[in-house]
Amino acid sequence: MPSVIQYLCVAGGLFFYGTYMELKTKFLKIAFFAIFFLMLTAYSNAQIDTNLQKNQISVFSLQGLLKDKFLENVKIDTDGDLRIELHGVKIFVTTDSNRSILKFSTIWKKSENILDSNLYEILNTWNRDKVFTTAFSNGEFILLEYFLCTDGGINSENFNGTLEWLFPISYSFNDYLTEKKAID
Repeated sequence: MPSVIQYLCVAGGLFFYGTYMELKTKFLKIAFFAIFFLMLTAYSNAQIDTNLQKNQISVFSLQGLLKDKFLENVKIDTDGDLRIELHGVKIFVTTDSNRSILKFSTIWKKSENILDSNLYEILNTWNRDKVFTTAFSNGEFILLEYFLCTDGGINSENFNGTLEWLFPISYSFNDYLTEKKAID
């Protein structure tokens, strides 16, 4: 859906085209085209403010920040969480009631054949070696989580950048769990 800015640019373009047709001299036509070209260039290079403040954060506004690669693979699940799936790994994005923290989670079903003591050792090793994510067991599931503070708001670059490095970490964690036979 076109934005208000796009409608204004089209309206301005039509206005300027009408003005151009009324110009009589070659110099004025060249000057007109130069000014019009600069305006179009400025518009195409302008960055639309996509910074969300805490009170603006919702599943729908976060979905609006996603770039194509993630936007093509996003759903809102039955719990109202943002779910982004790439190459078999799903990352769920939720927020706390104050919208001051975004939680990114991936979930695996724990193997029925692994002892809890072995699983805890596997997860503790991961947590000791990896800095930014936290892995833990929760009943029959294994979770990998990352938290992002939103006190200063969040923008498209920050949100997509987080997903850009979190998916490879999740793939690596999936491989690690598979290698250690913690998942089936």
